[in-house]
Amino acid sequence: MNSEDKKNLIINIFLTALYGLFTLVTVLHHEIWSDEAQVWQIVQNVSFLGLFKHLVNEGHPSFFYLLIMPFAKIFHYAGSIMIMQIICWIFMSASVFLLLQFSSFSKLSKFAIVTSAGFLYFLPVNARSYAILPFFVFLAAFLYPKAKEKPILYSIILAIIANTHVIMFGFCAALFALFVFENREKKYIPSYCIMAFGLLAVVLQLIGTSSSNEFISYGQYDFLSSTLSVFSKFFINGYDDMYQKTHQFLFPPTAIIAILTIAVLFFANFVALFKINKKMFFIALLSIAFQFFVYIYSYNVYVYVTRIYCAYIILIFCWWIALNSSNLKEKTIKISNICISIFFILTMFNGLKYTLLDLQYNFSSSKQTAEFINENIDKDALIIENFDPVFVSILPYLKDRTLYSASTNKDFHYIKWGNELKQMKSDYGLLEYIQKLKTNKKIYLVISSFKNLNSPSESFPNEFIQVFASSPSIAEGQSFKIYEYTGITTKN
Repeated sequence: MNSEDKKNLIINIFLTALYGLFTLVTVLHHEIWSDEAQVWQIVQNVSFLGLFKHLVNEGHPSFFYLLIMPFAKIFHYAGSIMIMQIICWIFMSASVFLLLQFSSFSKLSKFAIVTSAGFLYFLPVNARSYAILPFFVFLAAFLYPKAKEKPILYSIILAIIANTHVIMFGFCAALFALFVFENREKKYIPSYCIMAFGLLAVVLQLIGTSSSNEFISYGQYDFLSSTLSVFSKFFINGYDDMYQKTHQFLFPPTAIIAILTIAVLFFANFVALFKINKKMFFIALLSIAFQFFVYIYSYNVYVYVTRIYCAYIILIFCWWIALNSSNLKEKTIKISNICISIFFILTMFNGLKYTLLDLQYNFSSSKQTAEFINENIDKDALIIENFDPVFVSILPYLKDRTLYSASTNKDFHYIKWGNELKQMKSDYGLLEYIQKLKTNKKIYLVISSFKNLNSPSESFPNEFIQVFASSPSIAEGQSFKIYEYTGITTKN
């Protein structure tokens, strides 16, 4: 390693450390949301074989769960879910180092990618499987030119990516097909087998998901309206997904210009890749088309920024390879990097806004609610909740206790996505349910509101007295309230 390489290495380590410190502050303040808690709760409460039986109900392949499971089994104290948050943060920091040290992007493009919304907030702060994808995708980009020299390692990385999230299945299948097409030799058969088994494993783990998980409505959406909805959310949410909740799509002119610019540059990526590197064009096209297929037919209303960034990561991969070509003219490289930079810089606002909001307020109110329960409610009390997907975020913060599900009539440990979850009880339905319970335990009811915290609950049965209300949160505007059941009817 010459002196220039050493200098670059030191600079990149320093910049990675800065990135890590900046995002770590937010990670340490971030209260987990239901989707984050679900993974931790599953791997804490199921066996190794039980995990594979349950995954079909989740609709996610196994790698992230297997990565987290040993830590969840060892650490059972309240708040230990922070370990999962730190693991995701470490993977994101490592992915930034790979990008800075080994990619062929310009300094401006690297800066734009690292400070974009996904890298600044949504991937490192939200502890989900998406957070480990950039590391493995960038590792695949680093290995791509060396795939013939290290085919086993390359194939293992692709198998891991496929088994991290189902929306990356198309990306891995396309790269597998390309690898087979370019290397039709017997010596690569072990690599073919690893890639093929990795893809087959995804299918075997998730076959039957649409019938097991009542909330995944595969094929039940109208194609045209679903397509329009997905494409609009894809670009709007990529710029600022809070607009659709707070502004009802009434955008200021600057936001409209930014969203249109992102959309134009997104499609321009494909045109440019077609002219520069047709292989990467087809990889990007097939991979992202598969993601849109999943959105349109299944995840219609759930086009979140974390999922959108899976498409962006694929574009980074394809440009990483394309810009590494020795045949490109300097002018082409410069223009490509400028367009990439603008594309990612326009998303920075979304990441900065969420970072500041997360630092200023609770992302969710789960930790605060759990702390009240830990400190003020007896361990032998019965704490009833009405809708498992909303209240799972409270569980990782509870000490030696759990919640009781009115949907399943059992102690609640993790969500099982069955039809029974759709049978939510009204306020007075809950009163009737509690009155029929045969228990001598003191009863509390925890409810969730997606309205303003100060909105009164005039219709709530007066057999309950409110003992807790959480602070406002930024996750869907949700708040929690806890009521003590007195059994006494009072007149208003």
